[in-house]
Amino acid sequence: MYQSFKKLIAANAVWKFCAAGALVPLSAALYNEKVQVDLKKQPYYMDSMKLISGYPVLEEYLGKSYSIKRISRGASSNTRIGKEFASLDIPVQGPKDRGVIHIQASRHLNGWVVDQMDIKLRNAQKEWTFYRNQKLGDE
Repeated sequence: MYQSFKKLIAANAVWKFCAAGALVPLSAALYNEKVQVDLKKQPYYMDSMKLISGYPVLEEYLGKSYSIKRISRGASSNTRIGKEFASLDIPVQGPKDRGVIHIQASRHLNGWVVDQMDIKLRNAQKEWTFYRNQKLGDE
């Protein structure tokens, strides 16, 4: 009786250890998803997506059904967000090519303003600035 009780406790401890071990990556994944959702709600992200949607050259290089991927936040990414400045790398991928849209935005009296957007395509090996805010000198 004592041995089976001891085995039950040991099995229960192993199960708790496994459950706790699974909880850490699950929590990290949920946190990462929350950060992605929060970033996509920011005015500089939404304004940038409006500018991209009306840009036919991007569709020409990537293909008609290109998609916006998860915002890069890794060590090699240029994504930095502060109180006064935001810099984002947004991966895009289409049937013809893939690349990164780099967004620079700054906070002004009236809120966030997209300052510049650059596109870098991988296979075509092209890089250019496709949007630069002309009103920046006026503020």
